[in-house]
Amino acid sequence: MSIELFTVLMFGTFFLLLAIGIPLAWVTLTLALVFGYILQGDSIFMLFAFRTWFMMKSFSMIAIPLFVFMANMLQHSGIADDLFSALYRWFGPLRGGLAMASVLVCTVLAAMVGTGGAGTTIMGLIALPAMLQRKYKKSIALGSIMAGGALGFLIPPSITFIIYGVNSGQSVGKLFMGGVGPGLLLSSLFVIYIGVRAYLNPTLAPALSKEERAAVSLRQKLALTRTLILPILLILGVLGSIYLGVATPSEAAGVGAAGAMVAAAIRGKLTWQNLKLAMFGTMRTIGLIMWIVFGAYAFIGVYTLAGGSEFVSGILAGLPLGRWGILIVIMLMLILM
Repeated sequence: MSIELFTVLMFGTFFLLLAIGIPLAWVTLTLALVFGYILQGDSIFMLFAFRTWFMMKSFSMIAIPLFVFMANMLQHSGIADDLFSALYRWFGPLRGGLAMASVLVCTVLAAMVGTGGAGTTIMGLIALPAMLQRKYKKSIALGSIMAGGALGFLIPPSITFIIYGVNSGQSVGKLFMGGVGPGLLLSSLFVIYIGVRAYLNPTLAPALSKEERAAVSLRQKLALTRTLILPILLILGVLGSIYLGVATPSEAAGVGAAGAMVAAAIRGKLTWQNLKLAMFGTMRTIGLIMWIVFGAYAFIGVYTLAGGSEFVSGILAGLPLGRWGILIVIMLMLILM
């Protein structure tokens, strides 16, 4: 079978199965098994075993369960609630203020926990009812939470960067550093967009009423700002240790997990019940993540074995587009996927 036909069949089936709603992990793993067996017979199973073993012994992978545990611990510590309360009081007088606060809280959570689901879930429970109660349009209320939650995939410590770094052999620390600027830029653009839309159409995201604004004095706002201290210290502990070269991303994940427990203890939320919920939540999330990683690893292995890497590199190198054109093509492929 030619590599051209192999590529069309493998990726065509891949997109077809995704389109009909089959989970990503099962799609990649099933296609890897089927096409791998067609390509190399029974020996393909040994390839899967070796690639999985190689991935599992990677020191960088240790960071994933630690960051997920950190996210779960923070979720049960109530820090996110206090963050939203503080930003909500400061931004509430502005049109679209609650939506802006949601994006900013998601940005802070992204820099603390490394997952997109944490910001979306927490703000969905805390911020969405508050926005809908104040007559925000569903489109901007839901959109701000979904857009802000997606920053968790870009702003370090991103678990997606860890998985990509392990699969591609890139430095996880450099990937983290590369995600800071784009992540903060996107967050700023989201806030500006919400502010402009709300200014042009006041009914889209109304400001807090005069009574609500008068109910909170400047002194109370400043007191609420103290709730930002713990999250900022945690972010500095995790990211600062990486950027200063004191710790690797995996070691920084340990710092973050320990810091989350300390933050919960300071708030009086480090109970056996919360610890148990955090650990069970971590295991559920890790189970999902690792199946996706296994499937992707097997899928990539089969396609590489068939000569796919050289085929794709040859196509991209042969396009008369230049560096920027090739970058745009890659971005379009990522958007499609």
